[in-house]
Amino acid sequence: MHPHINSRTEELIRAFMQFNKVNWERKAIDGYKPSEVRLLICIGEQSGSVNSGLKVSEISKTLKVTTPSVTQLLNKLEKEGLVERRMDEKDRRVVFVRLTAKGEGIAQKGKQDFVEMFTRMEAYLGNRDVEDLTRLLQKVYTFFMEKEV
Repeated sequence: MHPHINSRTEELIRAFMQFNKVNWERKAIDGYKPSEVRLLICIGEQSGSVNSGLKVSEISKTLKVTTPSVTQLLNKLEKEGLVERRMDEKDRRVVFVRLTAKGEGIAQKGKQDFVEMFTRMEAYLGNRDVEDLTRLLQKVYTFFMEKEV
């Protein structure tokens, strides 16, 4: 790699770079892309207590994706009958998005697949390694959040 990097740092960089090659969340669910499934899951989880649904801006903020990107995905998902949009009765400029029954089904499958993957990983690693990995990942997260890398 770089001549001024020690071997441990080099190994750490390689370990992180390997995750670019892993398709751990790229699995389609019933023909829907991971980005579409992620959007459905977001709407389902965030609007659970709000019967009216979510605003596009709220979805965009939660997923850290631009509003036009969310709108483009929503257009396709609405045509497929997975989401529905409703105007706010008080302010017709505000549109709320919520899942249909079909959309809820896809979101549930997506969440189930995600949990099953981590359950298999836990079985593969074993309790001690899972505890260590969880602790270390939390520590890495704190590093990135505190250091604003």
